[in-house]
Amino acid sequence: MYLEGVTGPYLNVKVTNNYFSRNFAEDSDGKMNSVCRITNLRAHVQGNFFYNNIGQHAFEYSYVRGNTTVLHFLNNTLYKNSALGLKVNYGVTILCNGAAEMHGNVLENPGNR
Repeated sequence: MYLEGVTGPYLNVKVTNNYFSRNFAEDSDGKMNSVCRITNLRAHVQGNFFYNNIGQHAFEYSYVRGNTTVLHFLNNTLYKNSALGLKVNYGVTILCNGAAEMHGNVLENPGNR
């Protein structure tokens, strides 16, 4: 899943109570992508279950328009995901570039760091 904000300062997205399972996040050119990637949107991500996915990262978030809290990542479960990453961030389950609150999440991805 890829969500990207392109205009406006107050774009919001809610991703709640979903099940992401057995995804292989690769495009047709063989480039790895993250299983769930949200860019330049204020996001509320809650109650999701990420299971047995393979991608650059299981969850990737980026927001470059300020330093107020823009990601609320709450009560999610990330279990048995494989993050292939890039050379610098190899094996990272969650990659976040933006102010975030993360509470009550369960992560068990033994192959990742």
